[in-house]
Amino acid sequence: MGLALAMHASRATRSIDPDWSRVAIEVPELDCTFWCSVRLSTILDAVDGIRAESFDPRTRQATVRFDPRKRSATEVLDALSSRGVRARIPAATDR
Repeated sequence: MGLALAMHASRATRSIDPDWSRVAIEVPELDCTFWCSVRLSTILDAVDGIRAESFDPRTRQATVRFDPRKRSATEVLDALSSRGVRARIPAATDR
C-alpha cells in the first residue's frame, strides 16, 4: 500500500504551477484513508486546470489547486457535484 500511496501522491501534485490558487473544501463523504482520496483525485484531476493536492479523512477536508486563468473555486465544487460528491467551501475560507 505504501507504493500505491506514493504513486497517488505524485500524481496528485503533477502539473501544478506555483501561481495556481489553493482552496480547502469540506467533503462529508471523505471518511476512508485511501479509496476516498483516489476517487476524489480521479474526479478532480480529470478536469483541465484542477488538481487534487491533499486529503485529510480525520477532518474530512481536501485541499485542491486550480488555475485561476481557467477555473474558479466554484468549478472545483461543480466538478465534484457532477459526479455525486457533496462538497462545500468552509466559511473561514470563503472568498
